[in-house]
Amino acid sequence: MSKTPAYILGASGFAAGELLRLLHGHPEIEPSRVVSASSPGKPIGELHPHLAAAYPDLLTTSIEECLAGQPPGERVAIFSALPHGFSAATVDDLVSSLNGTDMYVVDMSADFRFEDQFTFEKIYGLPHPAPGRIPDYVCSIPEHSDHTDPRFVAHPGCFTTSVIIPVVPLIKTGHIKHVMVSSVTGSTGSGRDPKPTTHHPVRANNLYSYKPLAHRHTREMEILSGRAGGGQLSVSFVPHSGPFARGIHSTIFARNDNNISTGDLLELLNSYYDSSPFIFVTNSPPRLKDVVGTNNCHISAQADDTTIVLFSVIDNLVKGASGGAIQWMNRMLGIPEETGLKHPGLGWL
Repeated sequence: MSKTPAYILGASGFAAGELLRLLHGHPEIEPSRVVSASSPGKPIGELHPHLAAAYPDLLTTSIEECLAGQPPGERVAIFSALPHGFSAATVDDLVSSLNGTDMYVVDMSADFRFEDQFTFEKIYGLPHPAPGRIPDYVCSIPEHSDHTDPRFVAHPGCFTTSVIIPVVPLIKTGHIKHVMVSSVTGSTGSGRDPKPTTHHPVRANNLYSYKPLAHRHTREMEILSGRAGGGQLSVSFVPHSGPFARGIHSTIFARNDNNISTGDLLELLNSYYDSSPFIFVTNSPPRLKDVVGTNNCHISAQADDTTIVLFSVIDNLVKGASGGAIQWMNRMLGIPEETGLKHPGLGWL
């Protein structure tokens, strides 16, 4: 049986590089057209040197060539790793050009994460590029969706993913209504181009918060956790820039109004995610290095008479972006969602 050909949009970014790394050797999906507006016609190894041996003959292409060309197969997988505010229009054009093809889309930008264009425009300060497509999209992590056959998926943000995984079981059981979140993220979360606050000389051997109580993922956390948990949650969120390249470590605080014990919290999390192949509950606080390079999320919990503390670690590029996107695409194509994603952690960096 032939593999499903995949379009990857936004070839030069870290998320696209991770898609290519993870899809190398995938038994069911194969990168076919890797689209770059800034670097068409370039070998993959020129954009991502660590992938040169994996893709010696694959060249990037322009979106214009894709729109003008014939589909690479009767069924097509589309991954968008384009920036917020730009992805939707490009995906819209590509979907329109492929009309009649059996296609599936996972967009990793924020363009389709909200149910109306006005929420997006308020949070991101940009006009929505394709508001007519919004109703077509489902936004969720795979573990929280009851949609069995979506064709268009908006993948949640990396911070959001790290937070909603541990909090949703507690919302469902009525244990929390408000959380305070402190998250530390690696530099790859800021994109490929260095900025004054993300450049290596500033970030190395350093730790600092940014956008405290004003980060744009906050509303996303509230909406998606409330939807999956069947209740309302308010979030106070403070992100931090960490002195490492990849990963997110989130610590989440809530009042222990129901006096739940640590043991009962761990049992609740284990029960909720018992059938989830990528979520692991640890008895002690999880460590970031144990998940880097994988699609896994490690979570844990601690409680005393007044406070609940939840812990969560993910790789922002994998579970928080490209790995989660492949997990979704696997499901949409009707294959086991862990296909091509059971990579062990790197352990030592």
